Amino acid sequence: MEKMLELVLKKVDEAEILSVMTQSSLIRYDAGKLNDIINRDVQEFSLRVIHKGRLGNTCGNSYDIATELVDKALLSAKYGQKVDFHFPSESGDTRQIFDAEMASLGPEELLVIADEIIEKTLSLAPHMHVNLQMQKTVKHTRLINSNGKDNNYQQTLLDISVTGLLKGSKEGVNRCHISGKLSPFPDAKIKELVREYSLIEKHCSVPTKRMAVMFTPRCIWALLHRFKEAINGESILKGTSPLTKKLGEKIFPSVFTIIDDPTLEYFPHTSPIDDEGTPTKKKFLIEEGVLKNFLFDLSTGSRYGNGSSGNGYKRGFWSSSIDMSPTPNTSTMVLLPGDNKELISGMKEGIIADYLVGAHSGNVLLGDLSVNVGIGFYVKNGEILGRAMDSMIAGNIYKLFENIQMIGAEPELDEFSSSYYTPPLLFNDISVSGKG
Repeated sequence: MEKMLELVLKKVDEAEILSVMTQSSLIRYDAGKLNDIINRDVQEFSLRVIHKGRLGNTCGNSYDIATELVDKALLSAKYGQKVDFHFPSESGDTRQIFDAEMASLGPEELLVIADEIIEKTLSLAPHMHVNLQMQKTVKHTRLINSNGKDNNYQQTLLDISVTGLLKGSKEGVNRCHISGKLSPFPDAKIKELVREYSLIEKHCSVPTKRMAVMFTPRCIWALLHRFKEAINGESILKGTSPLTKKLGEKIFPSVFTIIDDPTLEYFPHTSPIDDEGTPTKKKFLIEEGVLKNFLFDLSTGSRYGNGSSGNGYKRGFWSSSIDMSPTPNTSTMVLLPGDNKELISGMKEGIIADYLVGAHSGNVLLGDLSVNVGIGFYVKNGEILGRAMDSMIAGNIYKLFENIQMIGAEPELDEFSSSYYTPPLLFNDISVSGKG
């Protein structure tokens, strides 16, 4: 890396090299039987340069072609975005994200863990078609730049997903557990999976009316994603966000506090720096209902006039990749829990939304939501009657949040992107469409 940096600085004003080495082991089970094991070792790096006030970038997987990559970056800068920022020099604080015990696990130990989870699940539901996917990842990240920056860190992750497939279907109920520290798959999640599996076989028609809706932590991302897009620095600069001029104003009820937290130990998106080398820090996005901060990377922060907030990530809606350009994003968005351990008993009539279909579509920036309930349950008088069939939820998150009834006490990571840590939320008076 140092040699490439030395080489490129002969031709450009500033340069940054981000290197990521990833070792992963993926294990899949189908119907409780081992299907395959895939081991991968991948080394990638990106090179960004600033030359004559323009930004250029390229990517590669071998330093042997450094001269060629430098020329590509220089050509990219010739036609690249005009920028008014410098690559950062300050270092980030150490984070607890590496577990040596997890890093040392081989395929044999992973198979033992997987077999134990499947055995526990089948002991409670002998006829369930159980699929399991487990991936262990060890990642080494290093970022250096021409302003003296040199940060490197290691991270471990074990991502386990257990699915009970419905009879004659490719869909089912699912529970996940992801952590950077070795820990057992929670028995409580296995029991939840089995309970939902038994409930889902009974179908219920849902009437079209306004009723209570409980969003589980597995789908609250659909609400918070809309808020996140509205505080994205790019949307703020363009003036397309409904929150552009509302910094310091109350936009949600005071029971809501939302934090961007890159300090959570062993969480998937915890890191000392963002993907541009800016140190990350914990910050309030919403404090007791008041909008406190926007999200900026180096580019949007310089144009806004206050610099990066440490939120420049090479991560989009569907994926993350080293060849993506950094954009404003959160590390882990945390919605602080309440003290309600039992939400369902407080529902006179409503549905529990557990998995939503089409949550990425619609006028996301304005907060509009119109989604099908893929996996959900119909509740009456505090009792789950069965699976909510052919149902749909519609509304706007800013109006929806005004109808909050209860905030749950137990937060969980979402299972879509592992970047939202929230409790369940129960709302009143939500528009639900069904065929009942």
